Amino acid sequence: MTYIPNKYTNIVYLTSISFFVNFLSCIKNKYYFSGLFSLLLYFTTISLWSNFKEGYRHKLDKNVVIIYSTITAIEMFIKNKYWYVYYIISLINICLFFFNKYFFYNEIRYLQNNKNKVDDLLYWIIIFAHTIPLHLVQGLSMAYMVEYYP
Repeated sequence: MTYIPNKYTNIVYLTSISFFVNFLSCIKNKYYFSGLFSLLLYFTTISLWSNFKEGYRHKLDKNVVIIYSTITAIEMFIKNKYWYVYYIISLINICLFFFNKYFFYNEIRYLQNNKNKVDDLLYWIIIFAHTIPLHLVQGLSMAYMVEYYP
């Protein structure tokens, strides 16, 4: 089971605000389902990252992400004429997620399972490689598109 210490994950309290901003923007512009799941994602993200361990909170957050991604993709396609820009941003972020998971997350898992010390830099890399594209860029890109390109 992979564990990331809180001193590294506290940045999520700041980066997850993008999901709340997205919630406000979506509700204001009548993207109700996306807004609702963005708010739910905000809460599951805070819950998961406040004490990151693989377990039920990790599975719940992962399921909310999948539902959120599906709902936002459908709602953007139906309601936004520039839906393809959001799709391109999402595709880039998905690729970055799998790159981060394959190279860095699995390295942390391997080191922790073998009782080796994990370097601080590796923790910071995995946190920033996850939160910048998937929290900040993903949440704020939808909020921006909904707000300025309805």
